[in-house]
Amino acid sequence: MLSKQRYLQQAFNKRKNNDEKVTTTQTYAAECHLVHYNTKYQSLEAAVAHPDGLAVVGFLLEVVDAPNPSFDEFVEGLEKIKKRDQTCEVSSESLAWMDREDLSSGNYVTYKGSLTTPPYTECVTWIIYEKPVQIGSEQLGLLRQLEGPDSIPIERNVRPTQRHPPGHSVIYVKQVKAKL
Repeated sequence: MLSKQRYLQQAFNKRKNNDEKVTTTQTYAAECHLVHYNTKYQSLEAAVAHPDGLAVVGFLLEVVDAPNPSFDEFVEGLEKIKKRDQTCEVSSESLAWMDREDLSSGNYVTYKGSLTTPPYTECVTWIIYEKPVQIGSEQLGLLRQLEGPDSIPIERNVRPTQRHPPGHSVIYVKQVKAKL
């Protein structure tokens, strides 16, 4: 499954007791966003100008006592991209934490929305999985060492919860296995 996907960009939003994506009263320590652009546009930059430009798959990250072994390889690579504009290649094995049963059979929320960073362009179809990915506190600590444009670790990069404008719907999808 993972080998068939083309990931353009991966972004983490570190939270401190607040989530922009609120589906319940539960809040999470962080989110992971996999950003995909519509290939009918030439680039990510071009796609942002269109209401159907981006699809973002979001995973909520929940801190637990024990580290998530399938998340280890991914966070170990963060040292290489601690500063803004640094890049590194990641193996498909480092994305194994996404290879979960609930991706094909779990519940999720989908809605039309905006980017979570300025200029907050309304160009995103959001898909947020309901079941959080559990990670250890040390793994979260590595995420929180990533630096922003001012070379200061990004501790909190959350904007207030947004209301959906009239005519926009949030759709909760509950997948069930068919019994034949």
